[in-house]
Amino acid sequence: MSKVISSKFEETKKSGINTNTEKTENKQEEITKVKTDTVTQVNTQASSSSTVNKEKPAARGEMIRDTQEAVDNYMPPVYSLGQDIIDSKKKSRFLFFSHEVEDSEETKDVKLKIEMLQSFLTNPMPPATLDENNSDAFKEELESVKIAVNMMYNKLIGSMDVWLEKADTLKDASKERKNMIKRLRDQVSDEEALFAQSLDEYRKQMFEDAKNGNTSEKTWVDMLRFERAEKIDLDDKTVYKPGDVKQMGGATSDVLKIKHKGRNVYFKKEENTAVGLPHDIISSCAREKRFETLNADDLNGFIKTITGLEELDNNACEVVYGYLFNQVQKEHIFENIKARTDLDRFLMNIPKERQAQFEEFFRYFFKQYNQQTVANYDAKIDPGRNLSRRNVATSRLATLLGIGDIVAESRTAIIKQNGQTFRGNLMEEADGTEAAGLGQGRYTEKAEDQLFILHIFDLLCGQIDRHKKNYKFITETDSEKNTIITGIKCIDNDMSFGKLTFDKVSPGRNKLPELFKRELYALPDTFVKSVLSLDASFARLILTDLLEPDELDAFEDRLVGIQNALIEMEKSRTEEEHDPHAVSKMVYRDKELMKLYNFHCINTRYQLKEVNKYTYFNGGLVPSEEEIEVRKKEAAKRLDITTEMLDVIFKRKL
Repeated sequence: MSKVISSKFEETKKSGINTNTEKTENKQEEITKVKTDTVTQVNTQASSSSTVNKEKPAARGEMIRDTQEAVDNYMPPVYSLGQDIIDSKKKSRFLFFSHEVEDSEETKDVKLKIEMLQSFLTNPMPPATLDENNSDAFKEELESVKIAVNMMYNKLIGSMDVWLEKADTLKDASKERKNMIKRLRDQVSDEEALFAQSLDEYRKQMFEDAKNGNTSEKTWVDMLRFERAEKIDLDDKTVYKPGDVKQMGGATSDVLKIKHKGRNVYFKKEENTAVGLPHDIISSCAREKRFETLNADDLNGFIKTITGLEELDNNACEVVYGYLFNQVQKEHIFENIKARTDLDRFLMNIPKERQAQFEEFFRYFFKQYNQQTVANYDAKIDPGRNLSRRNVATSRLATLLGIGDIVAESRTAIIKQNGQTFRGNLMEEADGTEAAGLGQGRYTEKAEDQLFILHIFDLLCGQIDRHKKNYKFITETDSEKNTIITGIKCIDNDMSFGKLTFDKVSPGRNKLPELFKRELYALPDTFVKSVLSLDASFARLILTDLLEPDELDAFEDRLVGIQNALIEMEKSRTEEEHDPHAVSKMVYRDKELMKLYNFHCINTRYQLKEVNKYTYFNGGLVPSEEEIEVRKKEAAKRLDITTEMLDVIFKRKL
């Protein structure tokens, strides 16, 4: 099932390798043997050389990428964390991968059981009209389905139990993979216990939907989505008291703040990206009940004006977007209008008594249009697809990787309010201060680690909208009243999990965070091991009710790309470390120095006032040059080298 990696690294420094000592020759032979054993079986030719190829190392930012054929047939490898690594006694920021290993029989069995369950879920459910007849034959058929599904769940649970029992002896086991399978096992067990009850409840809902005209075909994935959603009845006055539920952001907002089980959570109604051109979106927004009193002349004039602008030239939609964007940045869209365009003249002709109502509609329309534009052109989320569930997908994946503390917890929910039922997602109230509103501060080691983790995690999720208003800093104040940043918390994660593939991180990157080799070195070991231990089938199991199949395929492509980049970086680092003349080898061995190097690069690439271009270190929160100098001196003392040597490292491109 698993295959060896489809790319290999055979590059090392061109000069400086000491071949005069037996010790160095042995090291070179050992490296070459590892590379020969792990040579790719796809699109490359095996190397039979017994010496190290002395080509120039890969430049910073160079992406290691599979061919499409390799990706189609690729299953990411898992690496041995066994005694051979411990015996090597080599100090590394990363794992030392002595060899790639195929899946154990136990792992293959777990993945097979997952595939069986996933395959069943894609099947259509019996139509709701069969419930109306309520025949004994249909009831028996439904009971048979319950038995079959419970059997699949139990077989999967059994396979996971066997894997966990043998974990200490499995060649492809790691602590991180063990934790993943434990989490998955708990989830599958809960779902198995509730499946029969959830199916009965969902069939009742299907029957009610059919009576109201919704007869669209449902699959078992839809039923799974229903089962995994938390059900909340806000009409139950024994649970929710006056003041426990508040509508946020005015009458047109779809966000509720709920005091739920002693905690404040936010519920956001499910929303899809808009479909069509701007004038189509205007018409769609006008059909909402909140705008039923909108003046017909204003509405028709707006549609006619926008349609006219769309027809001007091929870039008309960009022109429309730019002008609309400028208008919504104003405190009032009617202020300081100059008759430069047809849209200007249209707005000037709206009577003052109708301007407030039209402005509300204008802003709501632009929100939908802007959302569609960002989702479709940047995140590659197709028009009409659900956005809300992507928050939940981000939260679930973070939890599976063991980094749930950096993402505000989110889960799907079905809420009953005033006799109506709404689908959407719940998100915890995130503590901390919005990054955009925080002045200077100093990071703890944990906070710095989380910032580097977030960069790679967002790439894995295909997140394109991480700016200083959608993550928060957890802060404390020391005895001298200095702000200490102890952690981060991400919110508003809906612009993620589109169809962006790993190659989009290269030139033309579609706003995906750029992947630099130097940043990989600064990642905590535990996160690296988690990413390399993650199998795509594990992620599909927890995300299948949230994302479309082509979006899951794109996620797997990004996962494989990141895993390969981590592997190639580690091999590069290993070869650099064996070079006795490589000044940069100190960087690879010292985590704090590697993080400091990244901060230094950020300060030299951008002025602090422009640092928001680098997503995670904005708002002036990059350590100052003075602080960097202090930390450089500390690093030099720790490594027993001169600060001048550190300056050489910092000037070198990694």
